[in-house]
Amino acid sequence: MLKRILIASLFMFSFSSMGNEQQHFEAALDTVAIPQGEELDQMINGLLTAQIQSNPNIAMLRGAFETFYRETFQSEEFIHGCARIQMELFTYEELVEIKEMMDLPIFKKYQKQTPLFIQRNMELGSQVVESRKERLIFLIEKERARIEELKELDEQLNLTGSDN
Repeated sequence: MLKRILIASLFMFSFSSMGNEQQHFEAALDTVAIPQGEELDQMINGLLTAQIQSNPNIAMLRGAFETFYRETFQSEEFIHGCARIQMELFTYEELVEIKEMMDLPIFKKYQKQTPLFIQRNMELGSQVVESRKERLIFLIEKERARIEELKELDEQLNLTGSDN
């Protein structure tokens, strides 16, 4: 008799967990707000602008990247993946609260401004890096010199066991 009660309890608990898991996933999905239309275009434009600044060779492939990013960000795989990450980071109750916060007018404004905020931060980052380029060159040269010293030391003492 006790065995049947335990089995029935486990069976009911597993269905309850699956239901809770589904609710948790749906709450997480409600908090995944992928921009659409012009907002998505701004986000992709900011992302590509930053990539092209760091690698100008991809500028001629901008159209392909735009299409790829649009398809990727709107894919079920990406959206559901984001929801699963939310589930790892937040409880069901927290996700419900986040969704309520997302419905506030100030949050909607924040969301709308986020692509521009990210783009401007990337531009600022590029400007700061450009203004500090001499420092970067100095550090690179210093590191190259250190590597050369280590190579010479290795050749003299055969520390790595390599046959040069």
